[in-house]
Order: sequence, then C-alpha cells, then structure tokens
Amino acid sequence: MRLLVEQVADHRLGASRLGGRPDLPAKTAWPDWDGVPLAFIAQIDLADTHSFDAEGALPARGLLSFFYETETAVWGSDPKDRGGWAVLFTPPGAQLVRREPPSGLSVGGRFEALRLRPVPTFTFVPCESAEFEALEISPEDAFTYSGVLDRLGDEPPAVVHRLLGHPDPLQGDMQLMCQMASQGFDGYQDQSQVGLTEGARDWRLLLQVDSQPEIGMSWGDAGRLYFWMHKDQLADQEWSASWVALQCH
Repeated sequence: MRLLVEQVADHRLGASRLGGRPDLPAKTAWPDWDGVPLAFIAQIDLADTHSFDAEGALPARGLLSFFYETETAVWGSDPKDRGGWAVLFTPPGAQLVRREPPSGLSVGGRFEALRLRPVPTFTFVPCESAEFEALEISPEDAFTYSGVLDRLGDEPPAVVHRLLGHPDPLQGDMQLMCQMASQGFDGYQDQSQVGLTEGARDWRLLLQVDSQPEIGMSWGDAGRLYFWMHKDQLADQEWSASWVALQCH
C-alpha cells in the first residue's frame, strides 16, 4: 500500500506518522547503536492499515516504530551494519507517551512531522530482484515486462512511501543483498555462497521511506530507505531480524 503524507495541526497519539516524535510506552528504551541514539523515522498504526493488508502479513493492531542511525547512514550491504536501525512493535492497549528525543541525537536525526495515510495500490515485481529471477521467464518476455514497467514509470510520483508490496528500487536488487549481509557475507561481493542465494526471494519489503526534504529527511542524493524482513521472520513477528537497504540516485 502507498502511504500519503498530509500536514495536520495536531498529531493524534499513536497515529501513523513520518518524522516528529515517537509514541512509545514510557519504559521502552530509545534504541541506540553503540551508544548513539537512532533517529525516529516513522510509526505505523496497524489498525489503519489492516484492511489493505490482503495477505495478513502484519498484526491487525498495534504500532510499528522505525528508527535509523542517520550519522553513519549505513547502506545495509555490510554485515557490520546490523544495529544501525531498529523496528519496534508496541502491542495494542499499551499506554503510549510522546517521547522527547535523547540529547545525544544529532540535528540531522530530528525531523518535522507529517501524517501518513494508507491507500491501496498495485505494485510490481522489479526486474532487478531475486523474486523476478526466480520466475525464469524467457528473455523476450522479460524485455516486454521491463518495457511495461518503463511506461508505467514515465511520470512517477515525486515521493513514494510504501508499506508492504514491492519496492521502487533506485539501484538494483535488494533481496539478495539482504540475504547475504544478514548471514554475515558482503551483500555485493559474495553472492556465490552456496545455499544462500536461493533464499533471497523470500525477503519482503516492510517499509519504503522516500526522501522528504521539506521535513529535513533526505537519504543521500534524493534516495530511499527500505526496511526488509525475511518472510518466515515476518510471520513470526521477529522485528529485530529486519534488515535495511539505502539506495540513491
């Protein structure tokens, strides 16, 4: 589904939001990476998105909160990048508090707030993806499909935030990179490791966050930040097993 941004005068506690301050239980620790606070990126009220989640990939209720370390700005291709982001799940019924960012959070990790409103939309498997490779279609059909995607993308929206579905990649395949890096191998150089590449198709997009310059959110050169999860860990709600990819023009 697509997440549209809207400016509102007041942000309801627990509502879906890009930037601003997170709503978390008072006892939930603010995530950090080796003592450096992560920036709050977005939160998703799952009660608002459940009707658009046709596969039931996410819980019907609760709050998903996304954080990322903006100073280092890891790309996700190095196994050592683990820890540079966090996905937190707050169960329904928990008492939320609008949290102030830690004093150690840099100015570059503080964003203005925009409301996120989910809308249903179609997404397509990217040509440069492990999922597309697994289809084993003929070169002729692949060329035709690529042409269709090119025509559909002639006038892309300026900003595209997504929850679930397929990503809008800027620099090629992310599924294989997530599979390799999460297993301890360089995401771009060790792709021949036996037994690892086959599982790449099982990675699923969790959240795509586009650059939103008006609130101070920019990923490299007009890039995008992608949160991924393996389908099995997504089904088990192992949010700590998420992986991140950063791509830009």
